[in-house]
Amino acid sequence: MVAYVIRRMLAMIPSLLGIALITFTLMHLTKGGPFSSEHSNPAITARLMAAYHLDEPLWPNFAGAGAEVWRIAVLVLAVLAIAGGIFWRRRGVSSQWPGAILITTGGLLLFWSVLIFIEGPVTKAQASGFVPGQFFRFGWNLLHLDLGTSFSQVGRPVTDIIVSAAGNSFLLGFCAFLILVCLGMPLGILAAVRQNSWVDYLVSVISLVGYSIPNFVLGALLILVTVVWLPFLPTAHWGDPIDLVFPAFVLAIRPMAVLMRLTRASMLEVLN
Repeated sequence: MVAYVIRRMLAMIPSLLGIALITFTLMHLTKGGPFSSEHSNPAITARLMAAYHLDEPLWPNFAGAGAEVWRIAVLVLAVLAIAGGIFWRRRGVSSQWPGAILITTGGLLLFWSVLIFIEGPVTKAQASGFVPGQFFRFGWNLLHLDLGTSFSQVGRPVTDIIVSAAGNSFLLGFCAFLILVCLGMPLGILAAVRQNSWVDYLVSVISLVGYSIPNFVLGALLILVTVVWLPFLPTAHWGDPIDLVFPAFVLAIRPMAVLMRLTRASMLEVLN
C-alpha cells in the first residue's frame, strides 16, 4: 500500500509540471500584461517588469558571447542522445532502460532547442551565458513554496495570501463534505430500497436538478428564496456557524447528486 501511494505521488509530478507549463504558456499568449494600461509610464513599467523578472526570456536560453554555439551544442546533444537511444534499443539487450533514458533526454533537449529557436536571441538580458528564464525561475521558486509577490497587493507574498484564506476554505470544504456524505448516501440507499416509488422519483429529480444546474445559478436561486422571499438564512456574512450552511450546501449539491446516483445503482446491484 505504501509503495502504491509513493508511485501515485511520483506520477503526479509530471502531470503538475504539464499543467504548470500549459497554464504558463496560455497566460503569456494573451495580450497585455499586469502593468500595461493606456496611461502607464514606460519608465515605471520597465522598473516593475524588472522587479518581477518579467523582462527575462520565457524559457531557459543563452545570452552574450558564444550564445549561438551553446544553442547549436544543445541541438547536437539532442540528436546524439536520440540516436544513441535508438541504437541501444535495437541491440536487443535485456535492459532497455538506458535506451529509454537516452531517448527521453534527447526529446527534452530537442524540445528545448525548438523553444530557443522560437524565442530567438536574448536581447534584454544583461547577463552573459545561461539565462534561467521565467518558467525555470517559477519552477525553482515553487520547490521552495515561494509563489512570488502579489501584483495587486504590492509587497505581500502570494503564499501569505493563500495561507490566510486556507483555513476558511478548509472549513467550508469540510462542511460541504459532511453534507455530501450525510445526505447523499442515505438518500441513495432510500431510493434503492423504495425503488419505483415516489421516494425514488423524488431523489432522482433532486439528483437531476443538482447535477444539471451550475452552482452559481443554484446559489443565486437559493439566495432569492432564503434571503429575499423567505429570509431565514444569512448571506454575505462570516463568523457564525449558521453562516456555513448556505455556501456549504451550494458547494455540495453537485457531488451529492452524483453520490446519490452511484449509491442507488450500487445498492440495487446488491439487492438484486
